[in-house]
Amino acid sequence: MKNRFLHYLLSGLAIAAVVSCGKDPVPMDDSDQYPNCYYFQAEIEGFQKKHIETRNAYTSVQTGSCFDEVTPDTTIHYMTFKAGFYQDAEDFTTSCREQLYVQFKNMHLDIVEMNMDPDSLFHNKFSTGDRNYFQLTNNVDSIASEGIEIIWVDKLGKTWSTKWETQEGSTFSITEDRQFIGALGEKKHEIKATFNCTLYDDEKTSLMCEEGIIFVDFQKTCN
Repeated sequence: MKNRFLHYLLSGLAIAAVVSCGKDPVPMDDSDQYPNCYYFQAEIEGFQKKHIETRNAYTSVQTGSCFDEVTPDTTIHYMTFKAGFYQDAEDFTTSCREQLYVQFKNMHLDIVEMNMDPDSLFHNKFSTGDRNYFQLTNNVDSIASEGIEIIWVDKLGKTWSTKWETQEGSTFSITEDRQFIGALGEKKHEIKATFNCTLYDDEKTSLMCEEGIIFVDFQKTCN
């Protein structure tokens, strides 16, 4: 079973959407040569894979939400933001639209952050540094757990995620970040992060994802 799903996953990852991207992205502060692309690259089960996408392309995804969870003792304020890409299926009659996302899940707001203005609060969540991975609590999405989730949906429609099992030994580190205003006035924050993790399906079949780099932007969608 693992080999069959691995074949489809790796086949999908091999399809790089190189649209108006003549070369690999360069560091964010090198604006003169910035190629206007976001990307994902990693070694999955020993295979080097890359997905490149033009910034602001229709296949890019940014979503976000803010919540208040009231308990008998306190009110927990938290946010979730997701960014990534999807690829149109080669044949919608035989395959699904492949997708790749990184999600900042259930990010709690501490006392200091509660006193920030909404824009500063949003940007503060994407500053450089290490992050922990999000994990389900007894197979349930609980706000008690916060952190990073890497999600891949393969061409069979099967979802692979870091959330299904512990990520002991896995890493996710934001190495560069920049806040900016989008073409329509949107508040945005782009990050470049390195990561290593294990992806699982809901049957706990696993795939090793190593030497990963992801370069995406997140959009402020709530106050």
